Amino acid sequence: MERANFMYDNNNPTDGQNSSTRGNLAPSSKSNPCPVCGRTKDGDCRISHDGKMVLCHQNFDHAKTQQPDLWHFNGSTSDGRCGIYVFKEENESIQPVARKPRAKKKELSPVPIPLGAKLLRLPAPGQSPQPEQLAKDAPKRIRRDAVQITYEYSPNQGVVRYQWPDATNPKGYDKTFSQFHIDPDGKKVWTKGDAPWPAYRIDEVVEILKTVPDSEPVVIPMLEGENNVEIARDIKLAALTLQGSNWGDREIQKMLEALRATGKNVSIAIIHDNDDTGIKKGKSVWLVARHLQFPCLIIDPVAIDVGIPEKGDIRELLAVMEADEFLIRVEAEIFKATNSSELNNSIIPPVRTQENVVCLSFFSSNDDYIPDTAPIAGQNFILKAEDALYSDGHYVSIGGLLYRFTGSYYEELNESSEKRRIGGWLKTYSEKVKGVWVKNRADTASVNAVFSWVVNQTAVDPLQVNPGGLNCSNGVVKIHFDGSHELVAHDPKNIYTYVGCKYDPHIHVRDCDRLLECLEPSQ
Repeated sequence: MERANFMYDNNNPTDGQNSSTRGNLAPSSKSNPCPVCGRTKDGDCRISHDGKMVLCHQNFDHAKTQQPDLWHFNGSTSDGRCGIYVFKEENESIQPVARKPRAKKKELSPVPIPLGAKLLRLPAPGQSPQPEQLAKDAPKRIRRDAVQITYEYSPNQGVVRYQWPDATNPKGYDKTFSQFHIDPDGKKVWTKGDAPWPAYRIDEVVEILKTVPDSEPVVIPMLEGENNVEIARDIKLAALTLQGSNWGDREIQKMLEALRATGKNVSIAIIHDNDDTGIKKGKSVWLVARHLQFPCLIIDPVAIDVGIPEKGDIRELLAVMEADEFLIRVEAEIFKATNSSELNNSIIPPVRTQENVVCLSFFSSNDDYIPDTAPIAGQNFILKAEDALYSDGHYVSIGGLLYRFTGSYYEELNESSEKRRIGGWLKTYSEKVKGVWVKNRADTASVNAVFSWVVNQTAVDPLQVNPGGLNCSNGVVKIHFDGSHELVAHDPKNIYTYVGCKYDPHIHVRDCDRLLECLEPSQ
């Protein structure tokens, strides 16, 4: 297959006329909400620094634009992921220009992990850099009681980890990092510098790969942070990471291309930290890998241990299990990925044989076998999980986000927490396979399947959200056409995502009148 000779960039449009004229794009955030859809989460929308062009991740037409008089819909990006919106200048009326419909770009399918793939192992535990006393040249912002560990990326580039005791931190310590490079004069400069940074420990990985037969499939784990790589090396596991500020598409692509250049049958498995940032980083690597047709797997740490704490990583996993058990569980996730069409496809029902029919009772026998002509009874694991976890209240999903009715309004649920809850349930769920009851649904694919099902089944039209009236803490104030109003009880059928103060018709009007006096007559 012919390879693309350009650098992949998942954050910027591939439409040259937009990316070249607008410059770099800033992600949406609480301090920089998307002016088209109002999004503040995830940084999915992108806003040009001059504020005149937006790549809106939620809008692919003009139907959902909050300010249609200010923003002109200018089509979609070539990858079909965002709508392009251009700010209308004052007194400007932009008419849409008829353009020839562009053929939708075919999305590449991810390359599967090869059958029989195993983790890349070191011949002996790695020698890790050790803590040292704070050096005299440490930046002035570093606490004087800190110790330091230096992680070398190349002879001229490194990262220093500073750590000090902190009783208020759940981990018992706090930390910070400083990058440095050596300039042409041999002086240490406390900046990243202009030269590209390689992946951490990639030289070691490349050397180990030289000892592996070309046809033998191996998987290289990718972790978050140098310290986690060193923890992996201590249990003879070859691993990689990228420098903290270096998780961009270009750096990811260079790392994957360096692995591919070895000529070995290499795949990569991301074991991210148990938080939203880790999930984002894993997705970024997976997207670049898909673009390059490089085999890649994301392993949710909850699939290894459902009890892992928020922001937990390999250190927390190894604190509750032996290294051998950890490696077995990681390779089990790899095995599931290599056999995904057989084990993780929840849509295709299993072949109904005498060994895997529904167990009618503890006293059933082979004579109770349901023949193939009988209808399929019961529910699959997704419907069972839905009944067990989401039948206790009212749920809706809006724009892919899940909400639960609190009694007065719908409150957004954290996706990571919900998936952890689903994983906990699946860990107790078992199915009969070839005469043996096994817990074969405690994996990331099954967790995602349940969550996606619930989100899809509870989806509502955004036009139904926050209907007319004022949602107060003690009811909804409905305003009628004749100017009268009434207070009605909260109803989960009315989807409000906010709740205001208490409505009190007997409150003294003096303070309200004083506030109204501040308004202009026209208001």
